[in-house]
This record gives sequence, C-alpha cells and structure tokens, in this order.
Amino acid sequence: MDIALSRVIGLGSDGASVMMGRHGGVVALFKQANPFSIQVHCVAHRAALAALDAEKAVENIRAYKNTISLHRAVEAMKHNWAAVAMEINEEAVGGNNQAQGLLGQIQTYSFIALTHALADLLPVMTKLNLVFQKDNVNLSSIRPIVQASDAAFTHLRDVPGPEEETFHAGYKDGTYKDVKLTNSSDHFIEAFKEARERYVQHLIDALLDRFPEDCMDVLHCLDALLNPSRYPQTHSALQEPAIRRIICHFTSLESADTATLIDTVSLRCDALAVMTALRGYGGLHFSTACEVLIRDFNKMYPEWTKLAKIACVIPVSSVPAERGFSLQNRIKTKQRRCLAENKVTRLMRIASCGETLGSFDFKSPAAQFSTAKKRKK
Repeated sequence: MDIALSRVIGLGSDGASVMMGRHGGVVALFKQANPFSIQVHCVAHRAALAALDAEKAVENIRAYKNTISLHRAVEAMKHNWAAVAMEINEEAVGGNNQAQGLLGQIQTYSFIALTHALADLLPVMTKLNLVFQKDNVNLSSIRPIVQASDAAFTHLRDVPGPEEETFHAGYKDGTYKDVKLTNSSDHFIEAFKEARERYVQHLIDALLDRFPEDCMDVLHCLDALLNPSRYPQTHSALQEPAIRRIICHFTSLESADTATLIDTVSLRCDALAVMTALRGYGGLHFSTACEVLIRDFNKMYPEWTKLAKIACVIPVSSVPAERGFSLQNRIKTKQRRCLAENKVTRLMRIASCGETLGSFDFKSPAAQFSTAKKRKK
C-alpha cells in the first residue's frame, strides 16, 4: 500500500526488542520518519507478560504449572481431583514409578489448596485478556479494566476467594474429599499462605509494571479529552492537564524541517466549546464522541476532528494482525503453497469479512457462472 509514513500516526507491536528497541528497533526508525507517531505495546501481550512475570517469581506456581497447565486444567483438576488422586494411587500401589512421583505432587496440601486459589485468580486474568483480545478494543478500555483487575487481585490477596473458602470448608483433619493429604502440618499450611500472598502481590506489581501511567499517558490523555464520561462536572479548566500533555506531545518534537501535525493554539482555544458540545449530546462515550466530532464538527473544529481521527486509528492491540497471520496460514498451507498473493488476499477477505453460508445468496453467482464463456469457467 502506497501510504506515506508521515500519515501513519500509530504503531502497535508485541513488545519484542526488534520492534521496541530504543536505537535500532522498528519504533526508533519509525520515529525518525514520523516524530509525532504514537507507539503502543499490545495490551493483550502486556497482560500475558504480567502473569508470566508473577509466575516466575514464585517457586510454588512454577512447580504447579510443570505438573498441569492452566486455566481450564485448573477447573478440571478442581472438580476431579479426588478421582484423579485415587486412580493414580492405585497405579502407584501397583508399582508404577511414574504414578508414585505424580501422586507425591498432587496429594500435598499446597497442591490442592493452590488449585482452588488459582480457580479464584485465573478468571480475573482471563477476563482481562478476553477484553484486550476483542477486535473493537480501544484506548478507553485500558485503564478501567486494568484498575478493575488490580482491585480484584488486591481483594483476593487480603481475603480468600469463594473457591478457596470451599476448600477450607471441606478440609478436615488432614483429609479433603476422603483423600488423606500429605505435607499438611501447620508449617506447610503457613508456607502455602505465604507463597499465595506473595504470588498475588507479584501479580499486582507485574500488572502495574506492564501498564505504567507514564508509558500510557498519551493514550490516557486522548481518552480524557475525547470521552465525555471522563469530563469533570465543572466547566472551568476542563481536562487542562490532558490538554497540556497532548500539546506537549505534538509540539516538543517540532523543528524547522518538521511540519506541524496539529494546530495546538486552536486545539486549546476550542477545548471548552468542544467539550461542552460533546457533553450536551448526553450519553456519549469514547467511540461515539469521536464519531460525532468527525461527522458533525469537521469544519467547525478541524483540530479536534483531527485529534479524534488520530485516537481512532491508534492500534492498542496487535491481536487482529496476529489473527490475520493465523488466517493466512490456514489458507496457504503446504499443499496450497503456489497460491498467488492476490488470491490469498481475496480468500482472507472472504473468510474474515464475507457472509456466512447461511446468509449467502448462491443464485446470483450461479447465474453469473452459467452465463460466462466456457474458457472463463
């Protein structure tokens, strides 16, 4: 596609060093061509890396993950643990060395207690990931869901969740679901509690480290300016800190040979009028407010319209692009490696944006095919 780099305002990536390197990375080279561009480390990758950071910090979690994988496996193990333990025990009694070793891992107090603790924690991270993997995720979604996840983890750090409470209620005298647990003395119970609290705290710290305020401030400021639900009640000094930050971003890199992307003087002068107008519509959120600016105020407030267009095209997640690669791999297999690029592109467009078989009108293409010349059939 013949698009000038000066018109590409946002760049999203998975955060790999080849992309985000400060000197030779794609982001650094891209900045040379367009100093006003906004680079975003994919929020879905940030969330996944936060969970990985916390996992690496606590030995109990690493050992648990080496025994089984997460999240559905945790749910399955939670429901079927007693049956699994009994079955493995029978194999172990019969002299199966592998079963003996596995039984020694899953029959401990810490294993089954951690299974229930993870059953409380993992859904929070799963919901976070699912939000960030949506095709329509935008920059207004980032802060609320991160704050909600932080609050949920903080609560689970201080108070056992419902699944862990279920385990404590069913645990009596070293036995759970009629299975005798090993390593269930007070020493091991206290060690589990300490490890659990440490893991949750690492999870909170990793989440906040992966979503730092200073790194996301331009995105947060765009949300503050273009999302009427974020506006303060008073009209005076509406979002002044956000306006200053946006003006700083689009002016600090200006030089004699760099064209101004946004007229920051007009942006500041029109701020009160634009925000008052958007609030007057009532019930607007980020996406709809941007649509209103672009549709209704394009000529009246051109700089704010330009800001809305910039905010709408910033890729906060690389998930859609990765889905595109996966779709391409499903279409252009080893058996179909001779497919031309244009053919692959058309097939991908049909697969991702085309109608379903249930709604597709077969009569029109069938009639067109029947009337085509034989050499074109």
